[in-house]
Amino acid sequence: MRASWLIVLLFIPLLAAACDNSAPSKSEAGAAIDHNTARVLEGLGVTFDPNRHHADVIDLKCAEAGNDIYTCVVLTKDQGEELTGNWRFTKLGGKWRAEPIN
Repeated sequence: MRASWLIVLLFIPLLAAACDNSAPSKSEAGAAIDHNTARVLEGLGVTFDPNRHHADVIDLKCAEAGNDIYTCVVLTKDQGEELTGNWRFTKLGGKWRAEPIN
C-alpha cells in the first residue's frame, strides 16, 4: 500500500507540469489580443482605449503548434459585433502574446 502512495506522490509534479502546457484561457486570450491591438493602433498614431477596443472572447478552439505555442480560432464580441479570427498565441515570460494569422 505504501508503494502505491509513493508512486502517486511521484506523479503529482509530473501532472502539474503537464497542466502548465495548456492553451490560453478566454481572459488570457482577450488580454493578448488587446495588447496586440494596442500596438497596432499606436503604430497608426491612434490611442488605444480599452473601453472602446476591448476584445471580449466568447469562445476559442486551439491546436498545439509547439511548446507553449497555439493556433486558435477565436470568437470575440467587440462593440456588439461578433467576429471570428485566427490567432497564434505564444507564451513568453509567463505572458501570452497574440498575432493574427491567415
